[in-house]
Formats: sequence, structure tokens, C-alpha cells
Amino acid sequence: MKKLSLIIIALMMCSLTGFIIINPDHPPSWLDPRLTMLENNMATAIAGILILVADVFLPVFNSMVMAINGKIFGLWGGATLSVIGSLGAVILGYLLGVGGKNWEHKLLNPKELEQANHLITKYGALALIVSRPIPMLAEALTIVAGLNGFGLKRSLFYSMIGILPVSLAFAMMGDTTEAGVKGFVAVIVTSTLFWLIGQRLVDKG
Repeated sequence: MKKLSLIIIALMMCSLTGFIIINPDHPPSWLDPRLTMLENNMATAIAGILILVADVFLPVFNSMVMAINGKIFGLWGGATLSVIGSLGAVILGYLLGVGGKNWEHKLLNPKELEQANHLITKYGALALIVSRPIPMLAEALTIVAGLNGFGLKRSLFYSMIGILPVSLAFAMMGDTTEAGVKGFVAVIVTSTLFWLIGQRLVDKG
């Protein structure tokens, strides 16, 4: 899952970066400050929430979604939508973990499953908190929490502690940063740093 996710994200980033380099004066419309393709309405809000929930199954670039939520709905509105979507992903991941049918093997490779099990066993609630900004690791730990009977309320509570600051940070980035190449790069760099930190933590165990 991790390799496939990285390949898809890398292809998307390379394609977009190439477009920006070739057309520096005409970035994609969704990077335009006016965000003319999106509106501050219920359909857009629901879409933002569902995309974050889908992060359990798909390689969603959730930090970018959170930043876009902030750009469209403002700091508090965007952060609220991101929190709802992220909690929805926690619930879905947890239920897949406890639901049987070997979802953990379908969504995680053996190494990811072993690492997530190790982190949950060793660090417990702390693993759920600090993993929230780390792509892929957060989803893996949520599934494993369900698999290990961590408790849904407990999983939601500790995940929420990590979700709140992350949602606020990316919503603030989207709300205050000019929506252009600089804003896009800022989110990419921040997400990459979180991912590298996560890999470091996993490797150390």
C-alpha cells in the first residue's frame, strides 16, 4: 500500500510541477487565489469531508485537502471540516480493523502491519496522537487499533488530540497563504517533513 501510494503521489506531484515549470504564468485553476472552480457551499464541504474519510482506502493528499478547506471556508470552518473528515477516517479504519475479513492484510503490507502493531503495543495512545500528521502511518495505526481491541472511544479521543492541531495548522496555512505556487510548495514541504519524521520513528521502533 505504501509503495503504491508513494508512486501515485509522486506521479501527481511530478505532473503538476512540470505543468507549473512549463506554464509559470498560468498555474492550474485550483491554485488560483480566487479558487473559481470551488464554492463555499454544502456540496464542497461534504466533498472535503468524504475525501478525508477515503484516506483509509486511497492515497489521499490530506494535508492539501485540509489547506484547501482553510482557503475556502476560513480558519475555523476549514479546521472543523478537516476534523470531521479525519475523525470519520478514524472510525472507518477502526471498524475495518475489528470487522474481520482480513482488511488489515488488504490495506497494509506485512511490514506496515508489523510496524503498526509494534508502535501500538509499545506506545499505545501516544502512537495515535503523534502519528496524525504522518501520511499512511496514521491510517495504519487506526486499523491496527481496531484489530487489537484498543476501543473506539479511546481511539477517537487520543486521535482527536493529534487531529486538532494538525487541522488548525493546515487550515491556517490555507487561510493565510496566498493560494499559488508558494502556498502549494509550503504544504508539500511540510507534509514531506512529517512523512520523513514518521519513517524515522518507524525505523527506530
